[in-house]
Amino acid sequence: MFIRLRNLAAVASLFAAMLACGPAGAAYPDKPVRLIVPFAPGQASDLVARVLAEKLNKTTGGTFVVENRPGAGGTLGVAMTAKAAPDGYTLVVATIGPLSQAPYLYPRLAYSPIKDLAPITDIALTPTVLVANPAAGYRSMQDLIAKAKAAPGTINFASAGSGSNQHITMELFKSRAGIDLVHIPYKGGAESASALLAGTVSVMFDAIPAVVANVNSGKYTALAISSAQRSPLLPDVPTVAESGLPGFDAVGWMGLAAPAGTPVPVLDYLNEKVVAALADPEVSAQLKAMAFTPDGMSRAMFTDMIRRENEKWRKVIHDAGIHLQ
Repeated sequence: MFIRLRNLAAVASLFAAMLACGPAGAAYPDKPVRLIVPFAPGQASDLVARVLAEKLNKTTGGTFVVENRPGAGGTLGVAMTAKAAPDGYTLVVATIGPLSQAPYLYPRLAYSPIKDLAPITDIALTPTVLVANPAAGYRSMQDLIAKAKAAPGTINFASAGSGSNQHITMELFKSRAGIDLVHIPYKGGAESASALLAGTVSVMFDAIPAVVANVNSGKYTALAISSAQRSPLLPDVPTVAESGLPGFDAVGWMGLAAPAGTPVPVLDYLNEKVVAALADPEVSAQLKAMAFTPDGMSRAMFTDMIRRENEKWRKVIHDAGIHLQ
């Protein structure tokens, strides 16, 4: 009887998946798909989501509608998606903050990124850059480290707020470099950028899209890039690893996820369509023009990446003693 019931459950699950996708996936999507962006309009994830939605509308014959649900560092929109019906009609643009850092920042997070979400694929990667105000006089990463060690606690760094990726990446850097810098949190990326430009603070980590123009114009001095490889957008800027901290690798990312329990055929279909969209020369060019690197992994690879990222940032956040309410 147990075996029979288990077989019936498997058949029911398969039947539900077939209904969701229709014959050969042809029926999905047969109504609008909500593409939740857990940040405000005009921010990076919103811009990328709109490029992707436009392409998916053409390649799937469906309607992908971007819906902004900002708040609490992106966690509100992710929580909404995690609680949605697992039918493939609610997706979320999932980024490093809400998925790999927030679980260790908030004591009562309304979702588990591992249990409550089904990863589909990553969309784009964006390293962060260690930048300085030119007046601070730092010409290299090692120059900054030497001066920080000579005068501990005298150099300020900016971030977009406590618990932001800027903040946590700097905590990883501080730990690896063995230095003490003073954190000055601001209310968002625009304010932290203004503070660095004004010289109110000396250094910060920020994503390539946010700094490349100021680096190229000489308003920022780029000291090092956080990824394992140099960026083609700033090819003359060395990595943190090659500047003296081997193994350092911290890359921002955004991907696509659905509620846990979404039928596998739907997830596979979405993975196929999104990966193909990212490989399209027009879409790729649009993302690169915004200083993003298009990617596109298998579902299994993206799931593994999220798990690895969670473990890395769990330790950094724990060791730095960062807690948010």
